[in-house]
Parts: sequence; C-alpha cells; structure tokens
Amino acid sequence: MNIQGEKTVDAEREFVWRALMDPNVLQAAIPGCKSLERESQNTYRFAIALKVAAITGEYNGEIRLESPEEPERYTLVISGSGALGHMAATVQVELVPKGQGTGAETRPETEQESGQQTGQQTGQQTGQQTGQQTGQQTGQQTVLRYSGDAEVGGKVAKVGQRVLSSVANLVTNQFFGSFGKQIKALKEATVVD
Repeated sequence: MNIQGEKTVDAEREFVWRALMDPNVLQAAIPGCKSLERESQNTYRFAIALKVAAITGEYNGEIRLESPEEPERYTLVISGSGALGHMAATVQVELVPKGQGTGAETRPETEQESGQQTGQQTGQQTGQQTGQQTGQQTGQQTVLRYSGDAEVGGKVAKVGQRVLSSVANLVTNQFFGSFGKQIKALKEATVVD
C-alpha cells in the first residue's frame, strides 16, 4: 500500500523538526498512542490502541529513524503487530519551508553531485543557499511531505486495500490535526518564556 501526501504546519522548519524528534509531542499527536518510549537515539517502542473500523485493536512495535539530515529529511521504519495482524512501513519525510517549491532547492543537482560544477552552477548553488537561509529565517510555515510503502498481514489485510487506505488517511489526518495543536501550544509556551 502506498502512503503519500503533504501537510502544512504553522511553524518554521527547525521548530517542526524539534517537535518531530520529541517523544512527548509525538505521543500526544499519534492517535490512540498509549506509550512511546525512546530505546536509543533513533529507536522508539510504541503501544497504540486504535478504534477505527475493522482494524480496532491494540498494537505494539518499533519506530526507527534512519538517515536523518537535520532539519531537512529523515526516513521512518515502522513495524508493529497485534491480535489482528502485523504491519511494516518505510516512509520518507521531508520538511520544506513553504514557498520553496518541490524541495529540489534543497538537493544538489546531478551534475553537481558528479563534481562538474561550472561558474553558472556555483552561482545557482549560492542563490539556492541564500533562498534557503531567507526561508528559514522568515518562513513561518513548513510543508511536511511524506511518501512510502506499507505492508499489512494477518486478519487486518483481509479488509482490503481501499479500506486500509481510507483508515491510513484518517489516522494521518488525525495525527496532523493533533500535531498542529501541539505545535501551537509549544509556540505559545516559547513566547511566554
């Protein structure tokens, strides 16, 4: 099952990154999350009680953060299981200051990667860096893009991909709604301090 989308968060990219790395913020934002405990720098154990259609039940598992490039991107590797089945997902997450298009500005071009930089490319790179700095300093919104694949097995898989996709969208929307509230509360607390 393919998972992808993007959501706009009302905060600067670095602020959003810090919130996404905070287990307390995530536990409060993840629908049905009973616990989220850090096992190591980039590994967490979770317990979730979902109450959504045919996948209602309790699930336990692990979330690993791989290839973090603060504050731009990371990969989540998620695995979990419960009485109704199991799931595994790998999801790439990218944080882009709003107004920077598709995120291409934050990645080197193929010619640059191969070391064939010309004066024109160097000028483009400098312009891109200036644009990034300006967006980071003045941008008040961050676009969170995510894409990946999930595999589901057991009784849960029998409900069909259409239902699972709908449930994934519902849970994702609930997460971002709650995450937005967490961000707002953190920003207000920061202003007060």
